[in-house]
Amino acid sequence: MPRFHSATFPVRHYECDAYGHVNNTNYLRYMEEAAFQASADAGYDHHYYQSSGTTWLIRHTEVEFLQPLFYGDSVTVKTWVADMRHIRSIRMYELTRTG
Repeated sequence: MPRFHSATFPVRHYECDAYGHVNNTNYLRYMEEAAFQASADAGYDHHYYQSSGTTWLIRHTEVEFLQPLFYGDSVTVKTWVADMRHIRSIRMYELTRTG
């Protein structure tokens, strides 16, 4: 059974474009921060990666946008590892407007 982690972030004004939508790159930032938190929650925090001389990196990302987020909203990012094979994994995300 996968280990789920959720993190909630406020949408800040500087993350939005001229139309008031969250700029697409910021969705990736929310996802990355939630993944770092999930890793730390599983016992692999920043200090672990620093002391082991390892890191993780993103090779491929697909995002399907269903509805935009706006300034003043909050977004909850749910993340989990769907598949783990030696040194590669597939991390899934679900973003939900929560405020």
